[in-house]
Amino acid sequence: MIIHDPKIRRLRRVRQKINHNKGIPRLSVYRSNQHLWAQIIDDLHGKTLASGNTKVLKTKSTKTEKAYTLGQEIAKMAKTA
Repeated sequence: MIIHDPKIRRLRRVRQKINHNKGIPRLSVYRSNQHLWAQIIDDLHGKTLASGNTKVLKTKSTKTEKAYTLGQEIAKMAKTA
């Protein structure tokens, strides 16, 4: 049975990759027009290792600069987790 719905095809493709790499933590990013949210998730144990967002950054900077800062903070949290 061939499914032509792009959303379902993408969901199956992503789930297949997650199931093959259970030992490797996964980075999940949600992006809105103003802010970013990021999580590092351990699918093997079903736990979030680190999370953060750009809402807490009260600086007047570009979205790219905020994303860079968020990435650095998530990396620091992941090393301690």
